[in-house]
Amino acid sequence: MNRPESPTRVYLDACCLISLVKDEPSAAIVERVLESATTGGVTLIASTMLLVEARGRGRKQCSFDPLLEEKLLAELSSPHWTYVELDRLTALKSRELALEWNFSNADAVHLASAIVGEAEVLMTLNTKDFPVGVEIEGVYISKPYVPGGADLFTEEPDDD
Repeated sequence: MNRPESPTRVYLDACCLISLVKDEPSAAIVERVLESATTGGVTLIASTMLLVEARGRGRKQCSFDPLLEEKLLAELSSPHWTYVELDRLTALKSRELALEWNFSNADAVHLASAIVGEAEVLMTLNTKDFPVGVEIEGVYISKPYVPGGADLFTEEPDDD
């Protein structure tokens, strides 16, 4: 399966939103994906676990930015997000993926949620733990890109 050119259902991994919190260089493309969802071209799929993982501070940070937290919660409450509950079906799919692909529990939950939520692509910056450029149960794993965007073929390729 090739990377979908114009997916309508995109799963954003937690690391994508965390890149916004940390103001990393990759945050620019993530912001463009969020903009494409705001304009109605894309529905964003996420596990409810994302509400815990993406927050206004890093796991090891002591400081807390209430304005950033407010901005993240506003984004995560937007109508272009569809959440997949971690119910029994999703948990069992997560377990199966963790065993088969050696994913961490959190990564397995994200991929299982993408599968259950019928996402066409899971976008992640976590190229160390996710097999980027691979399709698993109908979900293509890719680094973030703007669906149907003019730069679709000019972003870094998935196979690095």
